[in-house]
Amino acid sequence: MSTTTRIYAVTDGPTTRLVEAATPAQAIRHVARRMLCTVASAKHVARLVSEGVPVELASGQAEAK
Repeated sequence: MSTTTRIYAVTDGPTTRLVEAATPAQAIRHVARRMLCTVASAKHVARLVSEGVPVELASGQAEAK
């Protein structure tokens, strides 16, 4: 039995990628693989904040459009 796929537009800021996948979650995982997440040191946070990078609050809630 073959899995049905669709083409999803996955948007990250100004970049949109077209990904063929079975589900939206699979498409997002495909794009997220290029990302790296580590604990930021105090110096790293200070440098980024001084450069104007805001601290974002993550939550388990879907964002309203």
